[in-house]
Amino acid sequence: PSSIDELVQCLNRCDENGIPVSCRGAGHSMNGSSFPAPGGVLVSTIKLNQVELSSSQYVITQCGVQVLELDRWLQEAGYQLPVVHDGGLSGPTVGGFISAGGFGCASDQRGGFWNHIKEIKFWKKGSGVLNITPADENFYQICGSGKPDGFILSARLNIDQVKCIPDI
Repeated sequence: PSSIDELVQCLNRCDENGIPVSCRGAGHSMNGSSFPAPGGVLVSTIKLNQVELSSSQYVITQCGVQVLELDRWLQEAGYQLPVVHDGGLSGPTVGGFISAGGFGCASDQRGGFWNHIKEIKFWKKGSGVLNITPADENFYQICGSGKPDGFILSARLNIDQVKCIPDI
């Protein structure tokens, strides 16, 4: 799909017809969770890469954006993500990092990626599109589950301003 609307239409049609759906982001799954079930559909999120910086406190990003690419883009604007993975390469997408648990080199001081999520836009079979916040009981079933019962569409993430070190 080229948009969240196209993805939701696909997910709804698969739900109506009893077709299982699997997701592939940047291909960093080490456990085979992106393999489709027999007779299922594999959805790529590669084109779901839109980002909106609408505040100095958070960024809205679609599920297919790679975490380190997002962080690099934010740093050009004077911001950063509080927690990123420590793999060095572009690595997982935002959707994959949320699903996998989201630990990184700053987690010992800043917590997990989930500690910096304001809201997840999530598609759930039988329910459609939901806005999930940390106050919702489903939030922690999505974050770190490895294969949430639905599809992460986008997320609103807290960001930090990059601290400037004055010249001495």
